[in-house]
Amino acid sequence: MEEKIIISLGGSLVFPKKNKIDLSFLKKFKKIILFLLKRKKKIALVVGGGKIARIYQKALLSFDPNQEMADEIGIILTRANAFLVKSLFREKAEFLNWKNKIFFKKRIIVFGGKKPGFSTDYCTVLLAKMLKVKKIINLSNVDFIYTKDPRKFKDAKPIKEERWEKIEKILEKKWRPGLSLPFDPLAFKLAKKERIILYFLNGKKIKNLKRFFQGKKFKGTKIF
Repeated sequence: MEEKIIISLGGSLVFPKKNKIDLSFLKKFKKIILFLLKRKKKIALVVGGGKIARIYQKALLSFDPNQEMADEIGIILTRANAFLVKSLFREKAEFLNWKNKIFFKKRIIVFGGKKPGFSTDYCTVLLAKMLKVKKIINLSNVDFIYTKDPRKFKDAKPIKEERWEKIEKILEKKWRPGLSLPFDPLAFKLAKKERIILYFLNGKKIKNLKRFFQGKKFKGTKIF
């Protein structure tokens, strides 16, 4: 039976700046996915909104402080990013919305967000639960989960491997649209309940990512 791989692709990798899609990254990421296809894997991708989603959400909230509407506009932009990622693989991939019955008609299936109140992290864990997959690869623009925000605290330490219970203490308790966290706390709670192992890697470090998929030593965080 072909192994199913679920990847949460951070929007910060697709759309890192307010006016620029990272085409160079997408081309490199495509090679990794094609490498996995050659190894007889099936791939499910859930794509985040990135910088462009936060810009739209900030603008919307300046007009109308309605968090549900901010969430809606974020979902639209995750789907735009997801459709772009799907286009990398042409006939090998299928863009799915959450109203469809979820199965692998194509070797690659791609999703954006689902509905207000659901981050793409949470959607990824739900997808893993639906497909009975016990491992999620979360790709962002940082190498590890840290004990503190490394952009603000010089004494932040990388976490290489840890149990769920200890990681819970460093996450905020509530998710809101546009929040930038290593993982949505609600998604984390569901992953813990379902006993899904979480891997956090820097998607830009392509060689490291390939080592991970080859089962070799890699730089990243494992939560179990």
